[in-house]
Amino acid sequence: MPSPLLGLRDELTLAFWIRGSGENGNWQWPVSRATTTTGRSYGFYIGKTTGILTFSGAFEAFPDRGHMDFPTGLNVWDDTWHHVVAVYSAATGQLQITIDGAASGGYAVNGGRLRDCGEPVSFGHVFPGKLDEVLLYSRCLTAEEAAGLSRREPPEMKGL
Repeated sequence: MPSPLLGLRDELTLAFWIRGSGENGNWQWPVSRATTTTGRSYGFYIGKTTGILTFSGAFEAFPDRGHMDFPTGLNVWDDTWHHVVAVYSAATGQLQITIDGAASGGYAVNGGRLRDCGEPVSFGHVFPGKLDEVLLYSRCLTAEEAAGLSRREPPEMKGL
């Protein structure tokens, strides 16, 4: 039974260290809250043939779309540790991505609340690489806080 605390829909920060190990013929899901039967809430996947890490989310403002994808541009199949942070706010409609402590991109999603697929958060689905220090906050970290995580500087303890 998934925890209702992980059903983050209004504000979300998802952060983790990742080290990919290469192509395995599958869409790799290092961290996600999704299922093939009820859809997605949020998470990251790695392109089946590209190695590009992509944030994927399902938003209430777009009921006819199963999900929307936001590539980070980072190929994680380089056998190097990378720190990744995604911050989404339903109130502002903004998604911010930080890679290795630097702002990587921002998206004006304007999707409203994240949809709730009713599934627990899962780690390492067909992902042969390594994950470490996965963090999930029920608030939007600031850009400075997100960058600080890559330097192991903890943000103010609010949220999860």
